[in-house]
Amino acid sequence: MNFDQFESTFTFTGPTELTVAIGLSEHPATATVTPDMAEDKPSRWINLWEEYRSAVDGKLGTAVILAPEAAMVGKTTVTPANSGGSRPDLVILAKVKSGEPLRYYVGAGWDKAGEFTTRAAWDSYVAAFATRIVWPVKVTAAPAP
Repeated sequence: MNFDQFESTFTFTGPTELTVAIGLSEHPATATVTPDMAEDKPSRWINLWEEYRSAVDGKLGTAVILAPEAAMVGKTTVTPANSGGSRPDLVILAKVKSGEPLRYYVGAGWDKAGEFTTRAAWDSYVAAFATRIVWPVKVTAAPAP
């Protein structure tokens, strides 16, 4: 499995909820970056595929998937102040309430590991994983009569 589950809990006073961002950084100085965060897809994830300029470094897919119960607001790009305007980061936005956890998954796949050797293979894995967390397989075992 290439995804880990995270929970972030924010404590604040004042408003009943805030919008937070969870993101992925692009590295255009060292890689050709192909982002996937199209609003026309009913997805709850953002996804990057980076092909590093040095062949020895390979290719890397990264993704963030919001849990089904998270209140997604949307997806956007944010340009960090220290980037000189040269690289946007992808972010997925979600509403949070003070003291309540926000659950999400973060994953990565490196082509040199052999599991995801193409962008299509990584994209397919992300989509399948996102589907499994929405509709998990449940198995019930009972003793034979």
